Amino acid sequence: MGLGNLVEKLKLVSFINSNTRRNIEIPAGDSLILRANINLPSGKQPWPVILMAYPYMKDGMMSPLFSIEAHQLTSTGYAVVMVDLPGIGASGGVAKNPFDILDPKILSRVVEWCAAQEFSDGNVGMMGESFGGMAALNAATENPPALKAIFSMMAPINFYPNLVYPGGSLNMLGLFGSWINIMNLIQILPPLNHTNLKNWKEIWQTHLDGFEPFIMEPVDHTLNDPYWKKVNIESDKITVPTYVLDGWNGFSHKDSTELFNQIRGPKKLVMGPWVHMWPSLTDAEPIDYLSIAIRWFDYWLKGIPNGIMEEHPVSVYLLGEEHWRYEENWPPNGLNEIVLNLRSNRTLGKGTEIRDMMLICSHDAAAGAYSGLMSVLTLGIDYPKEQSRDDARSLAFTTSPIPENIEITGEPRVSLTVSTDMPDAAITVRLCDVDGEENSKFITRGWMRLSRRDGLDKVSPVEPGKVYKITIPLMPAAYRLEKLHSLRVCVQLSDFPRIFPLPHTGSISLHFGPDITEELVLPTLKDKPMPTFKPQFKPADTGMLNGLGSPKQEKIWEINDNGKEKCINVKSGLKLSLSVFPGLPDINLTHIYEANSFTDSPEKAALTSNTEMKFHLDGKQYHAKSEQTAEYDNVSIKCTITENEKPIFEKEFKKKMNWFQ
Repeated sequence: MGLGNLVEKLKLVSFINSNTRRNIEIPAGDSLILRANINLPSGKQPWPVILMAYPYMKDGMMSPLFSIEAHQLTSTGYAVVMVDLPGIGASGGVAKNPFDILDPKILSRVVEWCAAQEFSDGNVGMMGESFGGMAALNAATENPPALKAIFSMMAPINFYPNLVYPGGSLNMLGLFGSWINIMNLIQILPPLNHTNLKNWKEIWQTHLDGFEPFIMEPVDHTLNDPYWKKVNIESDKITVPTYVLDGWNGFSHKDSTELFNQIRGPKKLVMGPWVHMWPSLTDAEPIDYLSIAIRWFDYWLKGIPNGIMEEHPVSVYLLGEEHWRYEENWPPNGLNEIVLNLRSNRTLGKGTEIRDMMLICSHDAAAGAYSGLMSVLTLGIDYPKEQSRDDARSLAFTTSPIPENIEITGEPRVSLTVSTDMPDAAITVRLCDVDGEENSKFITRGWMRLSRRDGLDKVSPVEPGKVYKITIPLMPAAYRLEKLHSLRVCVQLSDFPRIFPLPHTGSISLHFGPDITEELVLPTLKDKPMPTFKPQFKPADTGMLNGLGSPKQEKIWEINDNGKEKCINVKSGLKLSLSVFPGLPDINLTHIYEANSFTDSPEKAALTSNTEMKFHLDGKQYHAKSEQTAEYDNVSIKCTITENEKPIFEKEFKKKMNWFQ
């Protein structure tokens, strides 16, 4: 650890100890009291305010990161307000589902409260990653007068199709295993800092009495019904200047491109190579996102003419070639659609089949494990791996080496003519880049339940043997295919562990013939020149997170592929020890989530998630635990807390699920 980082860490500790006002009450309407930590700059008030709102506990395991953000923002002249959302941490209320606590009217009231404080100059900005970004966007749909700008990272806006039910199938490990179970734990934890909080036990008891896992309500809505349409973020109402930042390897990048196009105010878009995570903490091309946010807020909240609005509106990282580039909009101008046909000899190219025949794609419930996790809690590590093993579990169609560079830019789509011998089929299509050594690299994917072919809001019965024409949209991509590489389209009937396999054995048949079109439609920018100038982002400095008063963590991302038993296990998680951090008890957290699937027995697919935290509080030792198991048709959750090894809380939940029908 260099001297510079040590000095900065000491400054951070001093800042947290002396500048943090904890558990300040914010009236949020209907007798609801939220509580916030407030950090103020040195010097004379008032200042513009940056508001952040999360369900992850302002005084919990994310506190080191939140504190660093607050430290850097206050050092540039911003007051920072970090609020616990309803039913979480020190705030009042009960959190029964993830959408009620994102009420735009509540968030708008918090914005106006920030503007009215004596330390505030009346100008408020909001920023956040994932749920924090959703909070900023939801507040912006109300367009409160004091909200002058927002900075949103990795924030979904349409929750059914890309997150909870991709293509109509239930998200397995990435949402159900990773995020839901850690939220089970967070919902039952007490406030971990009791400054200005004499009634902390009453707040905690209210949370415990009303506790219900976030998954309970959403799994009752297996179609894209009015429930989902009501909770979606209405981004076309936003006129507040908005900076959107996301990554091609997450799950929310389709939402972010749509969000960028729907916002009616000033806007910017950065799309990097990242998974769903703070972009300073990812393994690929980490950047200092706070320096970007500060420039954005300096312009809109302080009126500093720093030139940010004269810069290109879109900055995109092109995968494959691995470089940044500017664009004027997204998708960019000048797109051409290339149409390639899937043919019965497993090739991909120009020209359709001349004879009638079929290819069989069996349901291999282990297909998909190497395509990246697409998780809400990625820890920055679960990027796609080499694809050959998944390709072998699929029906693959490959071009001959392509003689020129091609930029795949936008949303490809694949049209198929299929029949099945099963009650339903969950079809996944992957697009891959194959080099001269037969190494297969993931580009993008899309999903569709055959029974949702007429829309995700309805069930269209599937008749065995009947032929259906379907079109599967793939997630957006920006990818440069190098000349002499090949494109590969892979059709498979599972996307494990992203979605639960359907509990059906059998296959689909792809139909070929002179009057049948099986095709890939590829939006491209043909051999666009490499940029002569490109975005420049400061590299991330994570030194503040290492060593003094910072977490020690072990990140887990494993694939155990046992071909002999035709079983595959995917495991991810985090082990974290947080100690000597100002204002917090020592914390030991273990969060392990894993899924199993069996090639020939899709009904045996199962998910387990075990999350526990040990900590000392007011001289007592606590151990909180959430154990969650799920199969395709049921989920079981057990949450417990002990105090000095004596049980003080236990709740169990069991629920039948019928998403597969």
